[in-house]
Amino acid sequence: MAPSPSHAWDFRGCSPSTPVLDSVGGNLAATLMHGASCTTSGVDFDGVDDYVELDNWEWGGAVTIEVYVKYRTFNNWSRVLDFGNGERSNNVYLSNKDTESGIGFNVFRNSYEQFVRQGEWGLSTWTHVVATVSGTTMKVYKNGVLAGRNEDAHEPYIMTRENHFLGKSNSLDPNFDGSIAFLRMWHSVSLTGDDVAKLYEALQCEAGKASTGASFCEDCRAGTHANAAVGADECVPCPAGSFSTIVGSASADDCQSCEAGTVSYWGAAACASSMSGTASHAWDFRSCVDDAPVVDSADGELKATLMNGATCSPYGVSFDGVDDYVDIDDWEWGGALTIEVSVRFESFHPWSRVLEFSNGDEDDNRIFLSSTGWDESAWTQVVVTVSGTSMNVYKNGALVGGSTGAHEPLTMTRNQHRLGAGQSNIEFFEGSIAFVRVWHGVELGQEEITALFTELFSCEAGSFGPPGECTSCPAETPYSRRGSTDSGDCTACDTSGSYTYLRECFECEAGLYNPFTNSTSVDACLPCAAGKFSAHTGSSSCLECDLGSYSRSAAPSCTQCLPGKFNPNTASTHPKFCQDCAAGKSSVTGATSETKCFLPDSVLFNMFATATSSEIFTYSKGAGDFALTLAGASSESSLASPKTLTFISDTNMLVSSFGSDE
Repeated sequence: MAPSPSHAWDFRGCSPSTPVLDSVGGNLAATLMHGASCTTSGVDFDGVDDYVELDNWEWGGAVTIEVYVKYRTFNNWSRVLDFGNGERSNNVYLSNKDTESGIGFNVFRNSYEQFVRQGEWGLSTWTHVVATVSGTTMKVYKNGVLAGRNEDAHEPYIMTRENHFLGKSNSLDPNFDGSIAFLRMWHSVSLTGDDVAKLYEALQCEAGKASTGASFCEDCRAGTHANAAVGADECVPCPAGSFSTIVGSASADDCQSCEAGTVSYWGAAACASSMSGTASHAWDFRSCVDDAPVVDSADGELKATLMNGATCSPYGVSFDGVDDYVDIDDWEWGGALTIEVSVRFESFHPWSRVLEFSNGDEDDNRIFLSSTGWDESAWTQVVVTVSGTSMNVYKNGALVGGSTGAHEPLTMTRNQHRLGAGQSNIEFFEGSIAFVRVWHGVELGQEEITALFTELFSCEAGSFGPPGECTSCPAETPYSRRGSTDSGDCTACDTSGSYTYLRECFECEAGLYNPFTNSTSVDACLPCAAGKFSAHTGSSSCLECDLGSYSRSAAPSCTQCLPGKFNPNTASTHPKFCQDCAAGKSSVTGATSETKCFLPDSVLFNMFATATSSEIFTYSKGAGDFALTLAGASSESSLASPKTLTFISDTNMLVSSFGSDE
């Protein structure tokens, strides 16, 4: 076991307003400065002005420093820590090298430095680094493994240094952009390689747990499991159609199949009732057998028999458009009704029937679905409902038509229930039918029909296809969102602005960006630095805030300076850059220079503003007159004593209205 540290500051779950106390020494406080924030993973720094300041204490000689760090951006020589008396004055610091990922461990005696610059910090991933110095030997370990050494080094002098910064330099180098989980120090101790390996090993996770970054190992939530012996990076979700109620599951065997009539999606802790499980009748032709009737799976009795050579496939029953059809046993029905079908038309014959339930050619008590409004050579879900005088048609989960002057079908036992065929003078259906479901006495609503569509087209992530026809995405484009229906939905997900997770491709949210390709974690989405913003998802870079505005980090937009202030700078990081107009003057929101400040009897209005310019009008009141002047114009246009002068913006918003007696 490694020796106990001399000092330890753990920032996981800290509070920005409360200093973090040294849990070993007891009295040394670490105070968050300039907006450094706390998360469950540690203290977060914006790379602009955030830092942490430790109380000063006397130390030096042999020393070991341990940190757990996540860089978001490699600013030039940005410091994880810098303990010293100013620039190049008895400093000990850990940083990245230049604007690159190299690890820099520097020890100064007065202004003379020794260093190790070997190994690399991870970007947007947690890195465990231990730095030691004893006698003339300096070492750097990354993730438990020796990364570099210097055998001609020196120990730091024993003294009380003036500054102990985390995230900030004792020189003019930019601040650290990222997170620090904890800092530990050993005085008069240089940990061995075995000691360091044990420290890193302690960060690894046992079965049933997974690493969530600096939050270390946490139990896998219900619906997931981690079946690696140790060191799982993520919890694996139970597949669709199964669930697990166990927290901290260590085995896929804990994922249980959903009961009949219920469904689940990836990572489910429970199964939910399936709308399809509530149907009065259901015939599923996927993987049927040509010479065997398909039995109604809802009531277990009504049979659907393939006629005249209709054939079965894994995707449903196929009809040749010549004479194929399916004949369903007769039963009594009528009144309120919902029918759902999943159909693929290969050719549109005039009024060819997907289904027709009737008493033959001479009878009007029929209900049918025919070849109007379907997609060709593509699977289409259609749901039709009738209740009272209301009829509705839904296509792929969306309402596409309806009537309020309809009627319900009469309740009776009709003598023809056919799929793919209708009256004798109507051509046959050419295509495939995956299934037919019928609800009696029920008019399904929009939410229920949307649920049916989602259930129907729920190919797993990394695959695509229509109902029952899911195909794995190609190796070169292996990612897709759950429910993808087309090969075009598969993507390499190797572009900037995106990342992958469990074979799905996601875009970074607004306010974040990802300049890197082939990212495999949401941690690759970096917050825009203060003074910048990204307004859209999937951004690969951030834009600078314009004049008259500012932003803090992770901003989806810039905040305009308030009235009475102005800001002549771009990329401003704080409202303090919005300067006050001179005494007695005011300004409109987002004013960009001091010239935009005005006296009460001379007001500027931003009219018809665009992203690149704005036309400025000035009015001034005299003895009963108002003068309206366009900025830059050579003469004034005077309005003689109007009762009211009203300014309207290009968005038809009332800007201001003035009476002639003001």
